[in-house]
Amino acid sequence: MALVEFRLPDLGEGLVEAKVLSWSVAVGDRVRRDQVLGELETDKAVTEIPSPVEGVVLGLGGQPGEVIAVGAVLVRFDDGRSDAAPVLVGSGASADTVPVRRRRAVGPNAPSAAAVAPTGAPSHLVPLGAYQAIAAKRLVRVHRDLPDAAASLLADASSVPQRLERARQQVAGRGLASEMVTPFVVILAVVVEVLGEHPGMNVTFEESANMIRAFDRVDVAVAVETPLGLAVPVITGATPTPWELGPRLAALAAAAREHRLRPEQAAGGTFTVTNHGRFGTDDGRPMLNPPSAAILAVGRLARRPWVDGDTVVPRLCVPLTVVFDHRAIDGAEAGRFLSTLGRRLS
Repeated sequence: MALVEFRLPDLGEGLVEAKVLSWSVAVGDRVRRDQVLGELETDKAVTEIPSPVEGVVLGLGGQPGEVIAVGAVLVRFDDGRSDAAPVLVGSGASADTVPVRRRRAVGPNAPSAAAVAPTGAPSHLVPLGAYQAIAAKRLVRVHRDLPDAAASLLADASSVPQRLERARQQVAGRGLASEMVTPFVVILAVVVEVLGEHPGMNVTFEESANMIRAFDRVDVAVAVETPLGLAVPVITGATPTPWELGPRLAALAAAAREHRLRPEQAAGGTFTVTNHGRFGTDDGRPMLNPPSAAILAVGRLARRPWVDGDTVVPRLCVPLTVVFDHRAIDGAEAGRFLSTLGRRLS
């Protein structure tokens, strides 16, 4: 008998533990390689864990509801070989590390029958959407642990209509729907361009090292409304070209709404942008979306009074607010970024 110890692998994004939701196998079962062993829950997702080997299950590392740490033994197998020494897989300890195979968003828990309703007005419990359930714990942690600050600017956005027309012509020339490029996509492209000139905004704070990690490319995360709640898919290697960003964002938004984002598409942005202006609002102060150390809120694009010398004229404007982790970014850096973005949009 060769004992194989499958340890809980590193699930990424700084997660150090997971809760056992269910087992699909039992002690004594013979399993195939890649057969689903069970489901684990983190504060971000529910993850199916595939078997790293073919063999017989000798032991399971936790009961449903128990929390186990990364590196702890998850499953023990007999793989039928004659070797005496135990083999370790998972937790990043060997070349045989098994990656998680699929993720789905954490579903909402059913309301407890014992939940106590407030007195007064009639009320009822509403389950969280899947993405809302993922965000709930995360937002509390972000609000509690990250020292954020903010800077705002009302920007002259006079160049947006001309940029929009050029970009839509480019997209139509490629046989794609020109509606994939919106005024927000045009602004997003300028944001990516300006981030190339202000790399100090494209960073995260590494708490374990007490250092700033600077990213070598822009992976821009964009907040998207879905029936399941707010999702934040990531455009990896974003370029400052709206005719490319438009179709990529449209595809990611559709995947988010249909709940089929892959893990690498659902997290890990180096900079985040949210477009609350599409709901008709002007000013907003969003919460940070780690690992991004900054998030830009884009308000309503509209004609507003603008002082030009001694004259007040109507001009297309957009409110911009950047919220940043003050440990990694200071106010001067954020101010320079916003000023450059404002000039580039004019």
